[in-house]
Amino acid sequence: MTMTSKSARFLVLPLFVAAMAALVHCGSESNADIPPVDDDGGSSEAATFGEAGPTCASLASTCAQASECCVGACTGGQCGGVVADGGVKACNAADAACAKGFDCCSGTCTGNKCVGSTFVTADGGPSGGATSCIGPVAACTTSSECCSGLCEPVTGQAGVIQCRDACRADGVACNDAQDCCSLGCFNGKCGGGLCLLESEPCTANAECCSNICDPVKKECGIDPANSTCRPTGETCTSGPQSGCCGATKDNDLCDKIHFDPPRCIAPPSQCKGDKAACTDSAQCCSKNCDPATKTCLTQCVPAAGACKTGADCCTSSCTNGSCDVALPPPPGGGGGGTPPGGGGTTCQPVGTTCTTAADCCTSLCLGGSCAIPGPR
Repeated sequence: MTMTSKSARFLVLPLFVAAMAALVHCGSESNADIPPVDDDGGSSEAATFGEAGPTCASLASTCAQASECCVGACTGGQCGGVVADGGVKACNAADAACAKGFDCCSGTCTGNKCVGSTFVTADGGPSGGATSCIGPVAACTTSSECCSGLCEPVTGQAGVIQCRDACRADGVACNDAQDCCSLGCFNGKCGGGLCLLESEPCTANAECCSNICDPVKKECGIDPANSTCRPTGETCTSGPQSGCCGATKDNDLCDKIHFDPPRCIAPPSQCKGDKAACTDSAQCCSKNCDPATKTCLTQCVPAAGACKTGADCCTSSCTNGSCDVALPPPPGGGGGGTPPGGGGTTCQPVGTTCTTAADCCTSLCLGGSCAIPGPR
């Protein structure tokens, strides 16, 4: 259940394959059963609605075959699993059967039917504005499309432009300096100083602002595949590149005040992930800077709290106006995230540490924490 570099445009709890959604749809007045395809490619009786609700089982329920589950998928003995294309999670579209919000792509289950097909806010009801945005490593053209607010060239890949992650707080795991709000990634964690500049001695790629440490020279280099602009953190008053990546006419992103020598900084549109230091809510991806801790914090409704849609809940699952508890661990134990072998359906609630989108109930891992995407 890992997210690949070929990730498509992000919609939290992505649509399950249309055909699968149709298999569990029970919208006719006669409640006629439509046989879904089970795990071995055969067909069996579909879930049906009764007076007490659907006979199908919700995500994470024990199952022996796909037809027992609302989402029409049984993986590793649990209802749910992933769609092969891109590793997205199984879920149902609008009006299909559900027992819990987890069964729905929208995260919202009311009266045993999914409400909506995408994750939405509830400004005036479940038909509120969509909160979709593009997650990290997905292709992009402008920073405003990205959940992180940052769209930049990918190191070492000419012509490839993707959404970067939100910047992370010191102490949070990182892969390169640009992952970090402090512009420093050392020993696998944000913090410990600023990234190293071109020609400075280095021992690992992550130490360099460019994320390139020449293995022969043992010094930081500049990406030859993207030589038209300087990467975030790098000096902006030297070299042949034409300014900082993402520069605009009104903001060239060359900070000559806080750094000596001047360095390229990320565009103002890039937001900070949970736990990162903040002074204003506008800096945070969650749009909430906690006044007590002065750190970014995602607000959400805990289990059993009132909700209108899954977007309200920390678990991203709202059933009949109440937020659901987190899914149980997969069979055989395990503490959450994606269990070995891709089986099971356990997901982590909002605010929990994550490494991939598949770890999160919201299918969005931003700045090292499971997050709820907001409109950009």
